[in-house]
Parts: sequence; structure tokens; C-alpha cells
Amino acid sequence: MREDVTGVGPDPRERPRDDRVGVGVAGPANSAQLVVPRLPDRLVERPRLGRLVDVRTGPPVTLLAAPAGWGKTTLLAVAARQAAENAPVGWVSLRPGDDDRFWSHLHTVLPTSGGHRAPPPGRAPQRDHLARLAAALAGRPAPTVLVLDDLHHIRDAGVLHGLVFLLRHTAGRLRLLLSTRSTPELPLHRWRVTGELTELGPAELAFTPAETAQLVAAHGLAAPRDDLDRLQHRSEGWPAAVRLAVLALRDGTGPSVTTGIDQRLADYLLDEFRAQTPAGLRDVLLRASLLDRISAGPLQALTGRTDGDRLLRKLARAGGCLSPATGRPATYRFHPLLPEVLRAELGRRAPEEIPRLHRRVAHWYAAQGQPVPALRHALAAGDRDHATALLLRHWPAFALGGGLARPTPAPPPAPPPGTLPDDPELALAYAADRHARLDPDSAEGYLRIAERHARLLTGAHRTRLTVMATAFRLAGAHRRGDTARIRALATRLIALTGREDLGADELPSADTARAIALTASGDVRLAGGEFPAAEIGLLAGFAAAERGGLPLWRRACLGRLAFLRAVRGELSGAERAARGAIGGGPDGDRPLPCAAYAHLALCLVALERDRLDDAEAQLSLAAGGPDAGAGPTLPAWAAAVRALLLQARGDQVGALEAIRAGRRERGDWRPPRYLAQWCAAVEAELLIACGETGEAQRILAPLVAGDATPPALLAVPLARSYLHDGDPHAAIRLLPAWAEDARLPLPLRLAAGLLESVAAHHMDDQRRVHAALGRLRDLAEPEGFRSVFTRAAPQAREPLAARLDALGGYARVDAAASGGTTGPVASPGADGPGAVPGEPLTDRELTVLRYLQSILSNVEIAAELRLSVNTIKTHVRSIYRKLDTSRRREAVRRARELRLI
Repeated sequence: MREDVTGVGPDPRERPRDDRVGVGVAGPANSAQLVVPRLPDRLVERPRLGRLVDVRTGPPVTLLAAPAGWGKTTLLAVAARQAAENAPVGWVSLRPGDDDRFWSHLHTVLPTSGGHRAPPPGRAPQRDHLARLAAALAGRPAPTVLVLDDLHHIRDAGVLHGLVFLLRHTAGRLRLLLSTRSTPELPLHRWRVTGELTELGPAELAFTPAETAQLVAAHGLAAPRDDLDRLQHRSEGWPAAVRLAVLALRDGTGPSVTTGIDQRLADYLLDEFRAQTPAGLRDVLLRASLLDRISAGPLQALTGRTDGDRLLRKLARAGGCLSPATGRPATYRFHPLLPEVLRAELGRRAPEEIPRLHRRVAHWYAAQGQPVPALRHALAAGDRDHATALLLRHWPAFALGGGLARPTPAPPPAPPPGTLPDDPELALAYAADRHARLDPDSAEGYLRIAERHARLLTGAHRTRLTVMATAFRLAGAHRRGDTARIRALATRLIALTGREDLGADELPSADTARAIALTASGDVRLAGGEFPAAEIGLLAGFAAAERGGLPLWRRACLGRLAFLRAVRGELSGAERAARGAIGGGPDGDRPLPCAAYAHLALCLVALERDRLDDAEAQLSLAAGGPDAGAGPTLPAWAAAVRALLLQARGDQVGALEAIRAGRRERGDWRPPRYLAQWCAAVEAELLIACGETGEAQRILAPLVAGDATPPALLAVPLARSYLHDGDPHAAIRLLPAWAEDARLPLPLRLAAGLLESVAAHHMDDQRRVHAALGRLRDLAEPEGFRSVFTRAAPQAREPLAARLDALGGYARVDAAASGGTTGPVASPGADGPGAVPGEPLTDRELTVLRYLQSILSNVEIAAELRLSVNTIKTHVRSIYRKLDTSRRREAVRRARELRLI
């Protein structure tokens, strides 16, 4: 599959005079609308798109929907030429006003049986005309491909209905390739459901980094990797923007998209803005360019209109300037290159209006309880009083850093020269804004200005500024993962809470400062494995946040406390704390701010209880939370948990890649001791499962060097590696005192106990096997652990299965330990040990069969599975019939013989 190197056609200065050729049944020689455009000379290979638009193998309708400049026409031209090798192709490049000429165009380019062409029916063809055309196409020996470029020019719904009629009545002999800038009035939803539609939008049409690099190379340029990354990031792969940026680089005519907006690109963007936006709505979008994310409320504040929702939906459907973004209420965004150009245009047309617009939307955000964007717009408006008032009232929210807002490309203008030395609080407001934008260098610069001129404030107000500046620095250290700095700043902030002047109504309360300090220090202690100290600190931080009326910090503390408990294996306590942190759950499809640790805790709980779908859902919420990128600690935990989930899914390769990707993303940052051990242990276990015990030991060696006894967290994978290599005695010698040491995290104790039982089995020490499995049952039952048994290594299942009857009393262990099949079993009459004399057991019957191994009654099994007792009895009778037994014990014995459990 080949497309032009620009994705939007060749450089106009290089376009050949005659750039169109006919394919299939061409139209009149002088009708450029009815022939396939000629391909440019320089092309970039894009096989991924070729596979998606291949009419020979794809569904009957392919729709390319994107604004101008996304390479739709070129992609269709390539696909049409490929299709013409095996089928007739009709091409129509539609233009404004083609509603009247549409059917004439189709009768010109479409073949009919025997070469006969039906007369053009005009704008509104009769049903019999359409039926004759459909019958002629249906009679063709091979499907006909019809390409309609720029379908958005067709405004007559009757024309589109006629097109749908043709598709439906041609017996599969018509294939449509469509391009459009706006959503057409076609039955897209029905086609999606029936699998008749391939859709490509900007996400698919965008240049990949590799294609961008090919384009740069095709122009004879050698760009550094960092420049290519910036070009890809700012352009989002928009082919037109990439092309124009490359031309600017080639010609050396000015800034490129990597550093600014080239004039040619600015002119192109403005031309498209004017072409695709009705004149009456241009002013609306110019004002909307002041917003980072556009929703009805702030848009109405900017424009004074009351139809924001309807207006945004209309603009998004038009397929021009706006596209939907995630979140609720409905939110939209510009392409990242467009706001800069539109703001410049607004500044050219009405510069005096911009501060007033910023002030208006700042007050709207403040009234909605959204201080971060409110401060941003207050600073942009130059409204010193409103900006400092927002800072003083909401500074704890800004100390969350990225917890409430994501970074945006355009900071507010810098303050006028000489303003900040006379106003340290305004300097602190700028620091808070840059901090929330994840711009630590700028934030630090403003913090220094604020502290350098703090002498201008009175004693109590100077203390307030010191507390806020320390909190911002603490949050910055947390984002960098600077453990030593976090501890020092948290200690300093707690010390400041003892100041006598930190109690007046207009000053930060001691509880506010303590909540911030204890949350950060608790995070560090958790990652360092200092569980008792971390728990005490987080509980104290939670109480301080409650007293200080800080719901976000309350959630942050409670979420970390939930995750700590999940790591320790206190699953019930972790679940209660996590549910308390997130309350009723996410806000629609948008994760709650500061709830990532709570969702990660619920993910671990679901993993340990072998509820993999629940675990995956919670991990997705943890990764998507607004505080997920606030520092490197949380992503490191999340990478290890993701690896555990993929391992539970049976994807060992994906799990290894997940943990290694997490290590690469950390770069030079060194995690605290316990977190580093945890990640290394997960990676080592994955390597051992793949048979790479030497590589596992190599990873663990630096972390155990100098220790007489390996840390318990690392001793277990080391012992597993020795057992895998055939040395059960060495494995047992390495294991910690898991049966007695309650200080060890419970998941670690269970893993060590299971490993000991397997090693003892290999040593033929059946007494030790029985004792270990009995202790495992006692440890696992109270918290509902299940995964340690269901995901036990194959060599562990034999001793587990041999002791099932002796264990008894814990259905989660008994039903899971054998690791039986999870789907319908072998068909009747199959040969081999898994053959079943009769009908195969269903998934539900297999589940009930595993519970029959335990001592639970039918009533208790019904409670475990949340089914009625009558349903359980029905399943049991069916199991007896299919296994040709009449009693529970006989059914279990027969199932084991057949290796169903």
C-alpha cells in the first residue's frame, strides 16, 4: 500500500499538469470529477492502511471520515487502482451542488450488464430506475467498486437513501469506498452491528512516528530524534501539518511545527477554519480557542449563548475544528495546532476583548468549584485580586499538582516586568499555575521570587506564604520521586504547623498542612516497605484531612491506605478503605481525582480473589485517573500489577513486556527499596515461569548482595528458581518463616507456603506437605484468597489435588486447587482420559462440580455462587447424569479420573 509522502497530495509547485488518469470505466475525457487522481511521484509505504481499505477482503462499505488534509483522496486513489486489477471501478469526486448531478455521475461511471446504461434519472430517481440499476449491477460477474470522494457535498437525504437502496439490492455486487469531512446521513450504526462497515478516522489516518520519519527522509532531511518526537506530538500525525512543517524545514523559511507555527501552516489552518465553519459561528470558535477543553458551560460564559450543548454537537458533526474528548459533561477539543492560530486571529481582530473574556470564564470556573482553570484564566486576564484570592482559598488543590488538571500547551502570559517583586503572593499564584501545568522549572522560578520578597508581608501572612511554598515544593519533589527531598520537606511542613500564628481564619490551618505532609511521607514509607509507620502516618493524614475539610486529600490518604492493606494481604480492609475513598464510584466514565491508589488496591483484591475482569476494570481506572502521572511511584506499582494481571491471563510474554516497559519508563529514577524489590520479584517470577532461571537470579543478585539472608520478598523467587532447577532442599532453606511470621505480607506467606509444599512433595516428605497445605488453608480462608491456588504452577497441582479430601472446609481452596478446565469438556465418544460418556459438562456445571469436592452443602454452594438452591440441585442432577453416577463422592472420583478437575 502506497500513499504520497505528504498524505495530502504532492507539493503544489511539483504537481504535474495532467494529474488524473482513468481507471475502469472512465467518464468523459474533460470531466476531472470522474477519473481517479494521478498518484504523486514520491510515496511513503503505508501497508497498515492498505489492509484496512482493501475492498477484495473487507466489508462492503469503507468510510474515511476526517477533516481536510488527512490524505483521504490519495488513500482512495491507491485503493481504487489496486481494486481495478480485478473489478470495474467507478470514481466520482463530488463538488458543491452535485445533488442534482449525482445520479448522472453514477450512470456515467458504473457498468451495467451487457454494456447497457440506463438513462440518468435526474435528481430524484424513481424506484424503478434504482431497481433497474441495482439489477444490472447484481448481474455483473464480479463486484463493482464505487468510490465517492468528498461525500459531505451531498446534502439531499434522498440521494443518500438511494445509495443505501443500491447497496442493499445488488446481491453483494457493489462495494463502496467513501470519504467525507462530516458524518453522512447513512445507516452507519446498522452497518457497524452487521459488520458491513470499515471506518477510518484521524486516529487511523494519522502518520505514525515511522511514517513521519520516512516523510522527512524523503525530502532529504536529517532531523534529530527529539525534533521528530516533537513534530509527531504537536501535529498528532496530521499529514497536512507534517507536510508543511517539513517544507518549512527544507526551505529554512521560518519556525516549524516543532517550535512554533510556520506562516504557511498558519495560513492553511485559517483557510480551513474559514472554509469549514459557518460565518455566524466563527466568532464562537475564536472565543472557544481560549479554553483548554471545551464544554457547554464555559463556552456559554464566553459567548453569552444558551445553546452550548447543541452548538458543540453541531460543530463536532461537521468534522472540522472540534472533535470529542473524553469526560463528562460532553467535552470537545481543538487539534493542538489550531488554538494558537485562532488565538492569534482573535488578538488581531479584538485584542481589547481577550482580558474581558478570560475574566468572565475565570469567574465561571470559580463558581463551579474548579480553581485550577479559574486561576489560569484569572492570570491570563491580568486580574491580580481574583488570582490571589483563588490561590489563598484553594491552595491545597494546587498542591495536588496534576491531581486536578492535565498539562496544557499554552501558559498565560508572563506578568508585566517589575510586577512580581512588589507582589510575592501574585508570584506564588503564578508558581501554583505552573505547578498544576506540570512545569516544575517555571514553578521553581516563581517560588524563588515569592520567597525572596516575602519580607514585604506581615508576620502571619509571611508564615502563610512559607507554608504554601513548602507544600508546592513538596508536591514537586513527589512528582520527581525525590525520596530524600520528600522526607525533608514533609518534616519541615509538619514543623510549620506548630507555629502559633497558623490558626487565624485567613491562614492555612494546621490540619491542612499536616494532611499534605503526611500523605506525601506516607507514600514514601509505603514504597519503602515501612508499613507500620506508613499506616500510622496515613491514618493521621486522613484524620487531618477530615478535620480540615479536604475531600481530595482525604481520598488520597484513604486510597494509599487501601493499597497498603492490599499489599499486606488484608483484602477485606483494603476493599473497605478503597470503597470509602471512591464513594459511589467514578463520575460516569471519568475516574475520580486522587483515586488511582484506591482503584489499584481494588485491582489487587480482585486479582487475589481470581476475579480477573474486575481486576482489569479497576486497573484501567487507576491508569486513567488524573493523579496517575503525578510521580513515578504510582506508575511503577501499576506496571507491576499490570504484569501480574497479564500473567493471570496466561500472557507471560505480555507480562514480561509490561514490567520491563515500566522499568524503561522510570529511566534513571531509582524506586524506594521495597518497591524495587517488589518489581524485581514480579519480573523474576515471570522469567522462572518461562524457564529462564539464570536470568531471574541475575536480576535478583544486586538486590540481595551483602545480605546474609535475602529479604523475604526476594527469597521466594530465588527459592522457586532453585526448585525449578531441581534442588528442593536449597529452595526450602531459602524460604522465610512463613507459617509463623505474621509480620510478612500475607500474599508472600501464601506463595512461600505453597512453594514449601511443592518442594516437600519432591522430597517425598508427605507429612510436611500435609502440614503446609493445612496451614495454607487456614491463612487463605479468612481473606478469601484464591489465586495462589488457581494459578499454582503445574508441579504444585499434584500435591494439592492429592490433599483435597484432607483439606476440606474451604470451598475457595478446594474448588480451585486442581486447576481444572474452564470450558465445555471433550465431546461424547472422544478418546483418551478426558473423554466423557455422554453430553459435555457446561461451564456452570464444571464450576459446581469443583465445589462438590468440598464439604459445603448445596445451600452453602448456592450462597457462594449467588444462585438459588433449586438451580444448584438442577446442576448437580445434570452432573450425576452426565458422569453416570448417583452420589457426590462418586461424581468427584469419576471427574478426577476423567481429569475434569
